[in-house]
Amino acid sequence: MKTKKLLSTLLLAVCMQCVIFLLPQKAYAADITPVTPNETFYGTLETSDTQHYYSFKVDKTGYFNVEFSPVDFAADVKHGWTIELCYADTGNSFYEEDTITSSTTLPVFNFKQGTEIYIAVSAKNRWSDTYVPIGHMYAINVKTVEDESWEQEGNNTSKDATLINSDETWHGNLYCKEDIDYYEYTIKHNGYFNVNFSLKDITADVKHGWEIDLCYGDTAESFYSTEVKTNTMLPVFNFKKGTKLYIAISAENNDSSIYVPLWQEYILDIEASEDKSWEQESNNVSADATLISTGKQYSGNLYYKKDVDYYKYTVENNGYFNIKFSPEDITADVKYGWRIDLYNGDTGSVIYSANIKTNTTLPDFNLKKGMNLYIAISAEGNETDIYVPLWQKYSINIKATDAPDWEQETLINGDGAWSVRNKNSTSIALGEKYYGNMCTEDDNDLFKFSLNKTGYAIIKFDPDDVEDNLGSGYRVNILTKSGKIASENDVKSVTDIKTYLKKGTYYIEVTRNYNCPLLKKYIVSVTNRAEMPSKVSALKKKGTDLSWKKAKRADGYEIVYSKKSNLKKAQKVTTDTNSYRLYGLEQKKNILCKSAFI
Repeated sequence: MKTKKLLSTLLLAVCMQCVIFLLPQKAYAADITPVTPNETFYGTLETSDTQHYYSFKVDKTGYFNVEFSPVDFAADVKHGWTIELCYADTGNSFYEEDTITSSTTLPVFNFKQGTEIYIAVSAKNRWSDTYVPIGHMYAINVKTVEDESWEQEGNNTSKDATLINSDETWHGNLYCKEDIDYYEYTIKHNGYFNVNFSLKDITADVKHGWEIDLCYGDTAESFYSTEVKTNTMLPVFNFKKGTKLYIAISAENNDSSIYVPLWQEYILDIEASEDKSWEQESNNVSADATLISTGKQYSGNLYYKKDVDYYKYTVENNGYFNIKFSPEDITADVKYGWRIDLYNGDTGSVIYSANIKTNTTLPDFNLKKGMNLYIAISAEGNETDIYVPLWQKYSINIKATDAPDWEQETLINGDGAWSVRNKNSTSIALGEKYYGNMCTEDDNDLFKFSLNKTGYAIIKFDPDDVEDNLGSGYRVNILTKSGKIASENDVKSVTDIKTYLKKGTYYIEVTRNYNCPLLKKYIVSVTNRAEMPSKVSALKKKGTDLSWKKAKRADGYEIVYSKKSNLKKAQKVTTDTNSYRLYGLEQKKNILCKSAFI
């Protein structure tokens, strides 16, 4: 845009020293006609080089139009007039309209109340009177309109931003190629908002269009930028209530005015919705995590490449839960997709990680009721925006199931203190099935059971998958009350672990062997059907008769006996009936152990 000084014509005549320089300025200032807004003023150019100057102060918050028209519509006004608008403080021109030959209304101007403006009227072609409307009267009227929905220039920096609210319509335009319109918006709802940009005249030539930037309120740094040339709705933004943001609108290409949609009126509208199901930015660290619960759907999106959306979930059920992740638009190009990480809320250690690009239900998790869990959603490829599903809406939903037959994961590793581990074990009843899985690489599942009779306990372990899918399988140990190993077993298939145990409390410890996969469900159960002989006859020369009640589902019985109370050098015999005769025992010196089914 051309820039020139109002006083240039008078200053050309000044070739004297600085002291004399001020006199023409004072004389010229007296020739500036103050105009009152909304009143008509008249003028006539007497010669080809005549210029008329008008000044006025913006008297309202809103906008003004300059209306210019010949008084005699039928007159030959030759090449017509030129009108130029300038800043009063600098004299710099910010608008020029030439070749005005008929009634003309200049574009909307929207300067802050109190701003002083100069208007200069001259001939279009001043080098010959034959082209100049000499003696033809014109009328000029500055019409001001009070309208607080208009941006107020100059708001070219964030500190001068026009304050706006949601659910109201705001208007603006670019009045020079370097113009930037800043708007300040403070979020009033916990939820989300949309920014709608539209044009008053969608048929107008908007050249290269506009650039819209959304900026942080504390740094004015842009976190979103887009180019628009027509009506456009920006993505969903979801910042916490009270967050201050700036919206900056400028020319997409400001190298030259020929590329800029000068004076094209645009409309800005912010639609805000209160919605507690949306994550609230910025929740980029666990301390600012969005709180979520089961049975509800929560929504979010990534608004820049390093964005991380943290959610905090406190386990509400004794049982297990699933996390379902769903992109809103399954046809969209989600680039490298999302990364989902689950963290132990107490230690910050990673429990689970996965790369997701479509609808996905994560494996079953069975954390103990009351445990805190953090769910972090980020970009799988966050080195550059071209790999990130920016502004792609996703939803997460947690479905919890009450299941007393599931182990309750405490995420305590096997190297923890035994006094801590055993207190966090899952108590199980004899004869019942229980479910578990290896949640982490160092997971250590501990089941507690009690025997009220000495005898054989059978621990049935079912990996619930084929052997080829289990790597090196599981290590299943039977531990005593003090944590010592009573039985150690490597398991890759359905296995019955039969162990002779005295009456008391024991633990089943399940851990992973090398490359055993995580989050594979297994089943464990304990049965103990040992019975004391119901009748033992007195010792006889021909032997000692034993008998006992039949045990249901028993395939047979094993009798363990010894001449020593500690069962050293014990002997074993089996039978498929519920009675047996032993020979060779010495009266009062032989100790008989109980029988058990096999």
